[in-house]
Order: sequence, then structure tokens, then C-alpha cells
Amino acid sequence: MAVRLSFCFALTFALASVTSPALAIRLAPGDLLVVDATNQKILHVDPNTGAVDDFAPRGGFSNLISTPRGIASSPEGQVYVTNYDGATLVQIDAATGAQQILEFFSSGIGGPLDLGTHPAGVAVSPAAPGTGGFRDVYVSSQGALYRVERTLFDTTSAMTPYPSGHESSNGLFLALYASGVVQGYIGVGQSVLQFNGGTISTLIDLIGEISGLAWMPFSPFVSRANTTCPSSSNGVAEIAYDQFFFQYVAQDFATGGDLACPGALAATPPDAPVPYFYAIDVGSNPPRIVRVETAGSPPPTEIVATLPGSASYPALAVYVPEPATLPDVEVALAGIATLAIARRRVRG
Repeated sequence: MAVRLSFCFALTFALASVTSPALAIRLAPGDLLVVDATNQKILHVDPNTGAVDDFAPRGGFSNLISTPRGIASSPEGQVYVTNYDGATLVQIDAATGAQQILEFFSSGIGGPLDLGTHPAGVAVSPAAPGTGGFRDVYVSSQGALYRVERTLFDTTSAMTPYPSGHESSNGLFLALYASGVVQGYIGVGQSVLQFNGGTISTLIDLIGEISGLAWMPFSPFVSRANTTCPSSSNGVAEIAYDQFFFQYVAQDFATGGDLACPGALAATPPDAPVPYFYAIDVGSNPPRIVRVETAGSPPPTEIVATLPGSASYPALAVYVPEPATLPDVEVALAGIATLAIARRRVRG
């Protein structure tokens, strides 16, 4: 049975290709984009060499990035950054570096785009583009998830509220996937919420302070701090369904060591030759990017890059040239066999 699965991750993809030598930025599959909130810019990281340079602003364009919190991009070459305090969504053309703030426009009427209060997590819809070749952009804010719908002439937003008990929660992290309809997960405080395409419900509470969120088939993963950093009990955990107790639980996947004080989290696409997680080690000074393998017990970790200074880095994304597309379920299962084996070893 042919099934198309498209994936988008929290913390979020950079899916553009930059080819102009004058801009001195060339993204390759597997490269990383990192939000530098302190210096109000986006960094490009080559995890193979450890090289770090500026991705935005560049090209002589005005910098509209202020208090950046989340990052995502589309395979059509647009990068999106949320401005936490300004409640705006910045669109960056990856080829030129040009920036613009997306605004509401419908039926000849324009104005500020409603993204609620403190927009943070952002993800581009893994579903196919709509009218005009644009994909919807989802933004998690305080108390609600916002879907920004774009067509050739209009840009509008629609809101889905968080469930009872999380009305004032700040959705700092967002990860989406698509199998028929767009679904996903939102990280708020010590809880993970589930978005099923129409409503949002609470998946699990009180799992430790969440500092990052990513998705691999068929579970969300979080970076979390159970205690004060650093600690051997901190690290990456899988949110899995316990069939004995009929509830979701947070199961440690990789803890301690380089993950003793984990920050933002990202994942490679599920059809990558070797699936990885990337996490920012915020306990070191300067901060470092840790690559976590999905095989082994415990899964091996490796420092792949050191970030500049002591800035705040709340989000990162893995670059892929196009949405991950798997032709059928058999290929999907084959692509995650290594991860499944690793999970069994860790749980054992």
C-alpha cells in the first residue's frame, strides 16, 4: 500500500538551497541552522567540520530578527523565524537573505498577523503546498497554536486553543508530521500536548522541564532536565505509550555525559541513512552541539561544533533538501529499524 509520509521537525527544518558565491553560505543536507537569541541572528553550522558562520542577517538587507525563539523553513526556500516579544513571524529568502515580516491580508484589508502572545515554536506544514505554492506555517504561542495560511494573494491565521490546565502555557517547542492530516506535538513547561489536526489534548504532564522537542517514527522525543544542570538524570527521553498501564510515559533514551544539561533538540529525517538527534549542550561555556546516535546502549554521543561565546541558543534545525518522502510502509519500517533496536536495548 503506497503511503506518503512527510515530516517536519521542532524544532524545525531549514530546507533552502543557497548557491550565490557572493553570500558565502552554502547549505548541504545535514547542515544545521541555530537561533542566536542574544545577538538576534541565525547561525549556520556544518556538523562534519564544526564550522560556524552567519546565515542571517546577510546580503546587506535590514535585520528584522528581534528576540528570535523558533526556526523552520519550507522546501520552497523560505526560512521562518518567530520574534518572541514582537509577536511577529519573519520570512527569510534563503537564496538572497532578504527579510520581511508576514502580515495579515485578505479581501483588500491588511494589518498585523495575529500570532497571539509570545510566539515561539514554529514548523512548516509537511503537507503539499496550496494555492500559489505556499505551505501553511504553524506557530505555538501562549495558550494556543496558530496556523498561518498563505495563498497567492492572502495571508490569514486561525487559532486552536490549548486544553484546560494549559490555557496560559507557553508553547516553546513544536514538531509536526503528516499521515493524511497534519498532526504534531507541542512542548509546554513540563508537559507535551498532542495536536491531531483539529484539536489539542494533553499527552503527558510532569516529565521535567522540557528544553527541546523532536519527532521520529513513531514517537515524540524531548530534551529535559529532571534536576539542576548538570545531572546524570538529564538528557533525551522518548514519549512512548505504556500498554500495561495504558498511558504515555517518558522513557530515558540517552542521559548524562554530554547531555547532562541539554537544550534545544532536532532530528534528522526518518529516511536518513543514519538517523541522529542533535542537542545543544547549554551547560558548557561556550555551548556545544552534541550529535546523538540512535544505535547502541547507551547511544554514543559526539561533540560536532562549538558555538560562539555565551549567547542563548533556544532552537536549531536540521537542513534537508526536500520533505522526507517514503513510498510505502515497508520502507518506513526499514528506515527506522536501527532506532527501534536501540530503543529496545535502552529500555532493557
